[in-house]
Amino acid sequence: MSYSRKFRENVFQYVKEKYQSQIEYLWFRYPNYAVFRNNENKKWYGIVMDIPYNKLKSNKPGFVD
Repeated sequence: MSYSRKFRENVFQYVKEKYQSQIEYLWFRYPNYAVFRNNENKKWYGIVMDIPYNKLKSNKPGFVD
């Protein structure tokens, strides 16, 4: 398992345990983008998304969370 995948799973597990929030995947076009939503007021309080390194002006190949 890659570091990025493990990190993402750890963050999701922490959010579920600490805040009892579910992770939502809202966009068909971006299936790896996950949103954390407050259970009471339904507002987002976090998002995890993978973006290409080149968008960060890096020469690394691939994506980063």
